Amino acid sequence: MISSDQRTYAITVIRDPDDPWEGKKREYGMFFARSMALLRPWFRKLEALTHDWRRMMKRAEELDDAKRKDYLADNFLVYGYRGVAEYFELICKHHELLKEAV
Repeated sequence: MISSDQRTYAITVIRDPDDPWEGKKREYGMFFARSMALLRPWFRKLEALTHDWRRMMKRAEELDDAKRKDYLADNFLVYGYRGVAEYFELICKHHELLKEAV
């Protein structure tokens, strides 16, 4: 679903916290069902990261051109590394659960 024209529906399936894992296990398989423990908090982290990024971009608009370039370059790295770090923290936290699903 994620790679097809049903991507929007697939994302809704992942984000729905009220949909029980058992139903997902039957419909999509064990790996997907267990991945929910990682995917749901990852989407919440992405939403926070996106919110913070937008706030940073608004601050960048207030800077002159010379300062803006450095500010954007530095923050691009900060937010990029933050996203990677947060993702791998979740991988480590849910490693055993994900390992069982493979």
